[in-house]
Amino acid sequence: MPTTFLEAAGNVHAFVLMRRAIPSTQQDLARAFAALTTTLAAEHTTDAPAPGRTR
Repeated sequence: MPTTFLEAAGNVHAFVLMRRAIPSTQQDLARAFAALTTTLAAEHTTDAPAPGRTR
């Protein structure tokens, strides 16, 4: 299974709930959403379903 690791250095577990309190959070979320979008687009364009999935 392909994996993407994105580090949000210095953030706490619930940093996504504190976008205004932690200055880097908005950029970290933008990177995470971009990675998710890329992953979903790649899965959508493959001919075979991902392991464990059916179409």
